[in-house]
Amino acid sequence: MLLEAKGVSKRFGGLQALEDVSFSIGKGEIYGLIGPNGAGKTTLFNVLTGVYAADAGAFVFDGASLARHAPHEIARAGIARTFQNIRLFANLSALENVMIGRHARTRAGVVGAVLRTRGTLAEERAIERRSLELLDYVGIRARANDRAGSLPYGDQRRLEIARALATEPRLLALDEPAAGMKPGSGARLRREDRRRCAGAGAARPQGHRSVSRGTACCLR
Repeated sequence: MLLEAKGVSKRFGGLQALEDVSFSIGKGEIYGLIGPNGAGKTTLFNVLTGVYAADAGAFVFDGASLARHAPHEIARAGIARTFQNIRLFANLSALENVMIGRHARTRAGVVGAVLRTRGTLAEERAIERRSLELLDYVGIRARANDRAGSLPYGDQRRLEIARALATEPRLLALDEPAAGMKPGSGARLRREDRRRCAGAGAARPQGHRSVSRGTACCLR
């Protein structure tokens, strides 16, 4: 199994957000978490990615526990996510947003960035090239130089997915990926995600409020 949740619990004061949650996801699976607002889907993703620490239980990723790992360490391990409420750098271009997502896979340090060494410049060119490929992959390469905040809502969702893919994840957590989208756009996004999952081999846990949406795009 790629990911296992083992008895994960999380409480906020008197509110039990998660209680003894257990499941497993294999490589290449699209796994749906379906529930209404307040069911704990986003909290589960926040615990998975290190935003919150679990009160009990743990996530095990590829045989290693994620307990007490910081978000950047979890990203480096191969887990990426999108957010229920889109979180982009609105005043940067679409291309720059994806390039920022590559930081987990770069090697240049402060000295190389200041001195503009040959290796640093080569890495920057590679980052830009890969970022353009990902924008093409999600279907918005033509908007590469547009400010992220000016993109239509559906394209912002696609941009968030491209930025998450820039970290080269083995597991991509999508938090209500079609929320707020028109029915036709949401259906298109679900078809595209199935295609990407089949092509990339990465597992996808997805949180959905709607049973129909969740069952339409998830394998389990």
